[in-house]
Amino acid sequence: MTYRQDFTSHQTKRKTASAKHPAPKHPALGRKLTKYTKYGIIKQHSLNNNRNKYLKTKKEARCLTVQQLQDATAKYETIKNRIKLITMTVNPVEMVTPINLGEAKANWIENAKNGVFVNPIFHYDYTAIIREIQKIPMIENLRTDLAATSPDTEAEKFLYEHLMDVLYDTLHSLRAFEAIVKGNDKVSASHFLAKYGQSDSHMYWLAINLAEHGTTSKTQKTVKLSAEDTKLLLNAKLNAEFIRQMFIWAMEQYGEPWPVEIQTNCAAIDVRDKNSLGKPSIVIPADKRVSGFKLVELIGHEIECHWRGSINAERIGLLKADSEIIYEGVAKLKDYQFGADFLGEATMPKPYYIIAERQAMLGYSFAEVGQNLTNLLNGDAKRAWGFTYRTFRGITDTTNGASYAFTKDRAYLEGFILARAMAQNPNNGFTEFSTLNPVTFAKLSKLLDRSELETQFTKDQHIQEAALREILKRLKS
Repeated sequence: MTYRQDFTSHQTKRKTASAKHPAPKHPALGRKLTKYTKYGIIKQHSLNNNRNKYLKTKKEARCLTVQQLQDATAKYETIKNRIKLITMTVNPVEMVTPINLGEAKANWIENAKNGVFVNPIFHYDYTAIIREIQKIPMIENLRTDLAATSPDTEAEKFLYEHLMDVLYDTLHSLRAFEAIVKGNDKVSASHFLAKYGQSDSHMYWLAINLAEHGTTSKTQKTVKLSAEDTKLLLNAKLNAEFIRQMFIWAMEQYGEPWPVEIQTNCAAIDVRDKNSLGKPSIVIPADKRVSGFKLVELIGHEIECHWRGSINAERIGLLKADSEIIYEGVAKLKDYQFGADFLGEATMPKPYYIIAERQAMLGYSFAEVGQNLTNLLNGDAKRAWGFTYRTFRGITDTTNGASYAFTKDRAYLEGFILARAMAQNPNNGFTEFSTLNPVTFAKLSKLLDRSELETQFTKDQHIQEAALREILKRLKS
């Protein structure tokens, strides 16, 4: 039985599960990408229906400057600082990372290599989660206080809606945490869906096609290296400390670096505007090992896109919501260009997160999704674990009777397609504001004078080639 036939057969059995989470309409997905809504919006939130009104408005003249936004923050400075103080530690990725992740991963992969696919048991840091849940009344009070204000200027209206959006986004996180403590996967899934959205059937079948036919195409390299240097970069096994030092070097090319921490209980490198310590930082798994070329790619992805987008948004007083379509899409577009220029192979994001997401939302268990992906990945249980785990993190019962899915990682492929379409318009500023959620970004794109970005923001300096030379120097020293 083919993978498509197996999915269709299982889909028929799970019609009731599928009905629980109907796919939203994205008319242009899989069709004409330039029409993927005028400003590249993905409808994601179920709360505050007014926030989607910008999808329907006609294009307006760009009438805001950065200075006007900064001036408008005076009216909302107190509320904004209260929001920032309360939300600074509300990081969903941290809260849904099991404290027994390493043990669960090792056991699952070992069993899978022997042809046995099991549903792991996850344990979470409930003390930390409960501490965050206690902030729900504070968020509700902030919503009341913010609603009582009367924005007058266009800049004030923009900031008002931006701050309200951050509050709704944070409330979804806290309600999801509350459901995790209660073991109610159905409710936590509904709040994560409200935060992160879900892929529709067009995107699912695109993912299937990419899984079957590949995501890499040959290109002409523009960065030339000697055979010796190429071999050195390919064969290098750079550890977490080397990565940490190069991240700091890269940030110093732009300005003041954030702290970079090596941690034993994180699944991947992560630029965290918010974390349990209450300060922004970048975390690296202690067991992380990468080649020289991969480290150059990571510098473009994590530093030039994620970190730079964060500091630019902060400069005009904007806060990050956890919607990551543009955030990850911009970074994946950077990865794609890196592969084309440095390796001669342009690679789109992997489609397996979207495949895993769709199956999980149909009620597949962790074991079923993991087995399907292992088969799809030609028996590579370790890679299958990665895609499967990230789809199920935050779940309390991995048999998945609740049709749970943590859909954050759909942003890689779907965001890449969106960012590639948006990049055709050099005036939308999407690389400068990639940390914003799509609706906030759309409003800003319509109102902000692009010339402001040229003088007041840290622009992309394209330091990857310089980073490559720095890595080679350090490897040879």
